[in-house]
Amino acid sequence: MTERIDARHSDFSGQGSWIPGAVLLICALLWNPSLYWSFGKAGAFPLFTAGALGLISAGLLLFPAVRAELFVRRLKTWVLAAWIGFLLLILFHFVLNPRLSLTHLGMCLVWLTVPGLVCEQYSFFRKFLSGFIAFLGVFNLLYCLTAYCVRGIGFWEPGITGNVNWTAALVVMSTPFQLMFCRKLESRGRFPWLSVLAVMVNAAVLLRIGSKGAVCAAVLTGLVYGWLRASGKWRKLLCGIVLAAMLGGGFWLTRNTDAVSRFMMDDGRVMLYEGAVSLIAEYPLFGTGQAGFENEFMRHRPLEYFSILNPAARSNHPHSHLLYIAGSWGIFGLICWGILLFAPLWQAARKLYRRETLPPLTVLCFLTVLYAFFHGSLDLIWISWPTYLIALLCLGMLWHEFLLNPEPESVRVPPLRKILAPAAGAALMVCGIVVAGQSAWAACSVQRLYSVPMTAVEQEEIIRRMARWCPADYQANFAVLRLLEKRIRKPELSVLVADAMLKSNIPNYPGLHMGRANALMRLGRFQEAIADYQTEAELFPLTLRPVYNMVVAARMMRDFPQAARYEEELQRRMKLRGVDSAMLRKILTGDSKYDLRIREIPQ
Repeated sequence: MTERIDARHSDFSGQGSWIPGAVLLICALLWNPSLYWSFGKAGAFPLFTAGALGLISAGLLLFPAVRAELFVRRLKTWVLAAWIGFLLLILFHFVLNPRLSLTHLGMCLVWLTVPGLVCEQYSFFRKFLSGFIAFLGVFNLLYCLTAYCVRGIGFWEPGITGNVNWTAALVVMSTPFQLMFCRKLESRGRFPWLSVLAVMVNAAVLLRIGSKGAVCAAVLTGLVYGWLRASGKWRKLLCGIVLAAMLGGGFWLTRNTDAVSRFMMDDGRVMLYEGAVSLIAEYPLFGTGQAGFENEFMRHRPLEYFSILNPAARSNHPHSHLLYIAGSWGIFGLICWGILLFAPLWQAARKLYRRETLPPLTVLCFLTVLYAFFHGSLDLIWISWPTYLIALLCLGMLWHEFLLNPEPESVRVPPLRKILAPAAGAALMVCGIVVAGQSAWAACSVQRLYSVPMTAVEQEEIIRRMARWCPADYQANFAVLRLLEKRIRKPELSVLVADAMLKSNIPNYPGLHMGRANALMRLGRFQEAIADYQTEAELFPLTLRPVYNMVVAARMMRDFPQAARYEEELQRRMKLRGVDSAMLRKILTGDSKYDLRIREIPQ
């Protein structure tokens, strides 16, 4: 027997339908609570990480069963096929990779569950989305201004995003929603100057940060929107201006090839694109899985990348959203995600081109997702909080507007499905809460180890618990590994933590093999240390410290022929990088970053 439930409402009707949307926004605001109590100073207390948010939103998507059933039935057939295909690909990698945990499952589910929940809770988000995004933008501005005016840090303090370029993206993405909120107040006769003030402050912060990617993406988004909304003759004029600009830019490039070459060499994005293409060629169909992308991508960075001005030790993204999707999920995943991303953008663009009237919020969501795509082609906008969250929220609004079939008059939910869907939803939410608690505990434990005086026994107990309970939290474990190496100096514990990290999804995490090898050297296990130094030297093919330590370890074993071979490799790398003996001493005794960024060595 089935239950017939009326569904003649565009917001996927049901009592308490506002609760899932409210929970999602609250979780997003509690992403890093330390931002609020250490205002103007970024903290390290993540609560709702991407993994927790993905699991919780997946659970909310299944409550009640009728709304989940209606969501599935209303999606257009080809959209539903893409959605299910992407979901199956996520489950495929999760089942086949024993290194993955529930955290990684939730991190992957975010791409589907967050926009899906927004689509399902459209009525709620239509009321509160603009205010939520405006709040994030205003809070970020106050955060930056506090860091600049009170703490004297300057706008290079990365704001709530943790990075100046992502902060610039947040400024661009939130400004239109701030203006929408300001116009509502102005229409009521309040604060007539508020819109002008918002534009001036956001423009000042954006210019002060000076993110070229954010500005270029914003200009490109504006040009696309202007072309779509313009009449015939104005479209031709705009195309002429763009063509002239392109010709002028091409002419300038031909006259300044040396400057362009230096910029490309110092920027490094082209090398990362090359590495991503190499990885895609190795995993063409189904990719590495999002959780395994960073570990595999480390091996594919070309040698030239380590000769640029500022090479990054950690490379978890190729600075191109589509290359990241293709590397993570393969061609199959790229097709599925391409449908989910570009189909609503195309539908919205077509309506704007035909000069059809769209709700202001829909237009803003279209521009936000379009901007995120353009800027995401140059940066990590789609995996950084809160920019990727804003993009996914707006994408969900577009799904509701353009990817749904007409609503049916009723929905029939089989009794078994009526039981299983809420049960699965409850289990997913419990898993999300556990993952959030685990992340919070790991972050608090690291802070305690660094700042709270405690006995050696207490330190060891906390470290052993982290290695046992949180092996997937590689950032927290690596912070512990650095602490053990520099302050606590218990090599047996360092090996324990490193071994736990080697079982995670990123065994090639930068510095992991180096830290483990250093601990093994103190324990007298020289042959094992050489193996780890060798791995570190292969991951960073121009660095000198691991090769030098290989020479030392071989001499400690009195294997002088092997030491001579390692010394030849050391001399070869020194010659390639133009390093003399004095610079080598500074690299070995100074900051570890000097080994990767020789140009930063103090003269």
